[in-house]
This record gives sequence, structure tokens and C-alpha cells, in this order.
Amino acid sequence: MVIMGRKNKASSKTMRKEIRLQKARQWVLTYNGTPKHMAKNYRKRFHVDINTALFDLQTIGVEFTQEYLEAVKRSEEERIRQKHAKKRQKLMEEAALLYADSDDRFAFIAGYTSGGMPYGTTWEELGLEPYSSYEQLMEAYASLDGIGEKGDHDDVYTDELIEGEGLDEDVISEYFTENFKGDCLLAVGDEELIKIHFHTNEPWEVLEYCASLGEIYDIVVEDMDRQARGLKG
Repeated sequence: MVIMGRKNKASSKTMRKEIRLQKARQWVLTYNGTPKHMAKNYRKRFHVDINTALFDLQTIGVEFTQEYLEAVKRSEEERIRQKHAKKRQKLMEEAALLYADSDDRFAFIAGYTSGGMPYGTTWEELGLEPYSSYEQLMEAYASLDGIGEKGDHDDVYTDELIEGEGLDEDVISEYFTENFKGDCLLAVGDEELIKIHFHTNEPWEVLEYCASLGEIYDIVVEDMDRQARGLKG
């Protein structure tokens, strides 16, 4: 198990911003997209939110009309509204699926006796309170011998907090999906702090990427196979 704490945040945050702006000046010189989509492409390239993208571009001398800035603002507000609506809908759907075979005693009801009594895996066996979260359930199942089936990439899980500027959980999630082999991804937070949970056999590549986005701390890397055998992670 690896655990790390906070470092000096203020100086490293300023340094990261300066490095990003230096790269941004070079990026602008080679940008061949349309002016209309410059801020959007900058956001994706540098993994920041749209407001930070606009601020950075203006800082290095890119000029935008007020009409453009207002249009981007409206578009971003609509994107956030849809994102929150989609997240609420997803949570409702996940809850319905997650607890479809559960009750106050059983986390998973495998079947029923001839007398109609349920049997299966109890919340107590998992060491959880009834209706615990998806992430807690997956970790609990992974730690039990003979319960559940391990995936191809979940031998190790990593947790960390990313503290930075203009962070975007959607962009980060998309990068994970496209570049890392693994599952059980959780990337939640706001523009300054993102919580990451991920099952992968490539934890150090994940940490390297996270460190490129900001200061990382509260890092935990656990070998779930060793945990299941009663050994230290």
C-alpha cells in the first residue's frame, strides 16, 4: 500500500499555470481549427474548464468579441444543466439496477427457498450498511474469496485527490476511458478538486497522468488480490 500526503500547493500551482501558458503560446501558433471552436479545443487539449480556457487564451493575447464570450457562456451553462440532469438520471437508473436484488438484509438475493425465504450474500457478510454505494459494494465483493468474478483489469485499485485549476471531470473521465485499461472509474469533483477511484493494472501510469493535471495527494494504491488472501495491499 502506498499513501502520500499534501505538498506545497501554492508554488506548484503557479508553476503549472506558467508551464501551461508557455505551451499554450506554442499551441496557438500551430492551431488550424476554426476560431469558433478554439476555446473548446483548448479546453480538451489542456484538460481545463471553459472559463479557464478563455482566461488563458485572453492572457496570451487572443481576442474574443463580447458576443462570442456570451455565446460560450450560454453554451456552457446549458452543458452543465444537461450534465447535472444526466447525472441525476444515471444515479436513479444505477440505484434501480444495483438494488434490484437487494433488501434490508441481503446485498444480493441469489434465490428463494421453497418456503419463499430469500438467500444470498448479506450486507453483514460484506461488512457494509444496507444500500451502500456501488464503489463500496465492488470493493467488498473483491475482498471476498469465491464471491463475484474478478475483471481483467481490477487486480489493483488506486485512489487519489487532484487539486488544480480549471479541472473538468468529464474531460478527465474521457481521457481515462480512451487511454487506460481498467474499470470501476469514479471521477467526481469540481474545478479545483477531483476525486479519482480506478481499478487497473497500470496504477503508475494513472498517477503520472493525474500529476500532470495538478497536485495529487491522499494517494492509495492497493493490491486487491493480496487483500483477499489476508495480506497487506
